[in-house]
Amino acid sequence: MILAIDCGNTRVKWGLYHGNGFHQVDAAPLHALQRFEDELALIEPPAAIVVSHVANAEARVRIERAIARFPVRPQWITASGRAGGVVNRYDDPTKLGTDRWAALIGAWHRHQGASVVVNCGTATTIDRLNDSGEFVGGLIIPSIGLMKKALNENTAKLPLAEGRYVGDPRRSEDAIETGCAEATVGAIERARARAGATAQLFLTGGAGDSVGGLLTPPVERVEHLTLEGLVRLRA
Repeated sequence: MILAIDCGNTRVKWGLYHGNGFHQVDAAPLHALQRFEDELALIEPPAAIVVSHVANAEARVRIERAIARFPVRPQWITASGRAGGVVNRYDDPTKLGTDRWAALIGAWHRHQGASVVVNCGTATTIDRLNDSGEFVGGLIIPSIGLMKKALNENTAKLPLAEGRYVGDPRRSEDAIETGCAEATVGAIERARARAGATAQLFLTGGAGDSVGGLLTPPVERVEHLTLEGLVRLRA
């Protein structure tokens, strides 16, 4: 059994991999890490632990404390020039976020061809693989939630309120909701156009449902793509 842990900017997600897939997956916000610690205290010792961490130092300390009870040394992932069949063309491969790196490797093992990998979290990342398994580059944009928050905090009168996605908005709330969604979808579709007509589009991350229905099919929604990549990165 492999324990895979993905600690992002606002939440930690973990799963137990048993050889033919994940049989137990859960998540908790970083402000409620006690739940993560409590659940790990109940599981059997895994054969391996693989961790992606892009959050703050305090979150790392608490993850280390939670997994210290297991008699196995955890593998904290760092991005590299090549792993899991994927070549990293970042100018400095080690600077690529480990969550992005793991998701790219997870995508390659699902589809060994050109693809666009979209991870919707606190930020939205849009990364491209070519037919040879090379990560050719990607985008980082604010999530829809961050876009809305920025408009509210940096303008005098735009509200931070729930709007609706509509074709021709006539309320400020709807204009914000629709505009932020259109900006995100536009960035994704432009990346897909660059990747070519045969490229597979993968959508993952907790906020993926907010844009999934607006994208041109086909779209493969993968709930645990980063965790899948972490399993592939196990040393």
